[in-house]
Amino acid sequence: GNNYYGQTTVPVAAQSGVVAIAAGSAHTVALKNDGSVVAWGYNGSGQTTVPAGLPGVTTIAAGSSHTVAILGDGTPVTTVQPGSRTLFAGVNAQLAVMAVGAGPLHFQWQFNGANIAGATNNLLDFFNVQTNQAGNYFVVVSNALGAVTSRVAQVKVVVPAKVEPLPPSATVLLGSNVTFSANADGTPPLIYQWRKNGENIPGATNSTFTLTNVQVSDGGAYTVVVKNDYGIATSDPTLLIVQVPPHANGDNFAERVAISGTNGVLGGTNRFATKETGEPFHGGKAGGKSVWYTWRAPTNGIATFRTQGSVFDTLLGIYTGLTVSNLTTIATDEDLGGFFTSEVRFNAVLGTDYQIAVDGFAGGEGDFILSWELEITSDTLPVITTQPQSQTALAGADVTFNVVATGDGLTYQWLFNDVMMADATNSSLTLSNVQSAEVGFYAVRMRNSVGREVESLAAALELVSGPRPLSADKFEDLFPQNGFGGLAKSPGPKAGETFGVSLGTTAYQIVNNLHSTTQPLEPNPCNVIGGASQWLKLQPTASGVFRLDTLGSTINTVLTVYRSTNLLYLHTAQIACDDNGAPDGRRSQLYFNATANTDYLVVVDGVNYERGTIRINWAFGVPPSTTNTLTPRYSLHPGDSLTLRSPATNGIPPPRFQWHRNGQPITGATNAALSLNNLQSTNGGYYTVVVSNAVGSLTYG
Repeated sequence: GNNYYGQTTVPVAAQSGVVAIAAGSAHTVALKNDGSVVAWGYNGSGQTTVPAGLPGVTTIAAGSSHTVAILGDGTPVTTVQPGSRTLFAGVNAQLAVMAVGAGPLHFQWQFNGANIAGATNNLLDFFNVQTNQAGNYFVVVSNALGAVTSRVAQVKVVVPAKVEPLPPSATVLLGSNVTFSANADGTPPLIYQWRKNGENIPGATNSTFTLTNVQVSDGGAYTVVVKNDYGIATSDPTLLIVQVPPHANGDNFAERVAISGTNGVLGGTNRFATKETGEPFHGGKAGGKSVWYTWRAPTNGIATFRTQGSVFDTLLGIYTGLTVSNLTTIATDEDLGGFFTSEVRFNAVLGTDYQIAVDGFAGGEGDFILSWELEITSDTLPVITTQPQSQTALAGADVTFNVVATGDGLTYQWLFNDVMMADATNSSLTLSNVQSAEVGFYAVRMRNSVGREVESLAAALELVSGPRPLSADKFEDLFPQNGFGGLAKSPGPKAGETFGVSLGTTAYQIVNNLHSTTQPLEPNPCNVIGGASQWLKLQPTASGVFRLDTLGSTINTVLTVYRSTNLLYLHTAQIACDDNGAPDGRRSQLYFNATANTDYLVVVDGVNYERGTIRINWAFGVPPSTTNTLTPRYSLHPGDSLTLRSPATNGIPPPRFQWHRNGQPITGATNAALSLNNLQSTNGGYYTVVVSNAVGSLTYG
């Protein structure tokens, strides 16, 4: 019958609705359900789809039954074979066999060729399956007339990757050697990626990671990501603290602590520190846990201050002035020290007091290292007073980047994605008719008359299909209202600004992740190790369906959507993710239902740390829908005419139509109605229509 595959024996001649077929031959029953037609053969298989109305096909309504009786000699025949399974360790599962033959039927399951005690039913249950239960299973079905052996079902039991916590911290001396080891488990092969302060360490892809001759800059929070084909896990961090002389600091500006000398290094912490009213935004970003020092230049020269070796994302500011609300910025930085640490260089003047602030991005806190050195020289560095600004642009527009600097005899050299550009040697750079090939990062090197050189911050160029904020490397930059967002001014909309997405919208944003990283709490979605993620925010003005994809990107992508305003909770706030779901099998594509006036956070990353140009496409609308169907059958005469009409014409954006006959598209049949005139026998067949728009499709037939 429609739900039991013939496990009972029926007297063929005495039952209406019973079709008798010879043993070993086939009879097909088409079960219609929601427009689909499923073929059932004598062995219970349903692997093909056939159009109703073909010879040898009996059509029945969904939910009703039709019986096929197999005539044979009464020996057992397996009608449904046990299927091979891949099971996660710890789950409950079941293998099943179905057979017909003269009763009673007896079942005996075997594992790797040996009988399983008590396994004498047509079902074999697994409870809390473990890896020692992986192997080959089959069942012998017998009766008084004979026996039959099912085919072998291979059961594979897999364990997702997992990793034990690393030691919470280690304090080491300068010059020592340190080895971290990942205590990981899971079905092989296991893949490893070590990270420092959340950022991938290039080449650190073994189960152990060794640092030799440890220097101050090696300090940080180390984690390891472990993955296999069935899961991914990130260890808790271990804090590598390089032992340097501790030094007090002041939470408030008025409590700043003096440091001295042409060079030095100190250890400190900003735990429990606060931010004062009127305090500058160090590194151009909101912090919240700043501590202060003051340093008097012992002579003229070029000073460098760094926070390399710190275990959190630092901000660094150098100022002159005597009150916190009236400071002059000398130099400030967010991430130039690498691995989320900071570095600044500036011209130091003998006897001048410089106020130094160390802060944590978005309230980050922990142990930090502050080091400094003064190159005693009469030379000076060029001084940048206005950095080039990141901006968005429409394809085909002209874009100009500018830098303003002071110094004697300055020369300029612009770089695109860290490579020098030909004939780009002015203080401004104009790009005409920009296209996706120009998306990336623009910086300029400046050299003065004594050969001293500085490089500007890199300004991003992103292409958009309409007014859009910049994407962001860091999650918190999407939420300036929380006091975290980027504060630098730029010509276009800033990262984190809200632009509503209306029903019917199709749009794109082209970004580059060359300078992108991941943050310590950032998840690894879709079982993928990334490392160079970019974020953007979409807010629909109505409820509907989003389709997102990365078709047109130059790299292999993973795409994820979250709904959260806190990085800490992203692990439980995932809406959807995709690795290779786009039609090309390499880029990403996903759909999700969205609620009006809700922020959805879209993050795109390069699989295995790939970097390049990424195109994020989205459409927002309502998919076609209807409760009606096409009329199931028409009986017509030669020469008659017939118009078939799609049951659905709604949808935002408006839907497209494609009619098919017997599964093949009909050329030019792309309207809501299909007119068939002067019908002939060759027009007979099974007609369907596919109704689709940018966010969904339905097939009616």
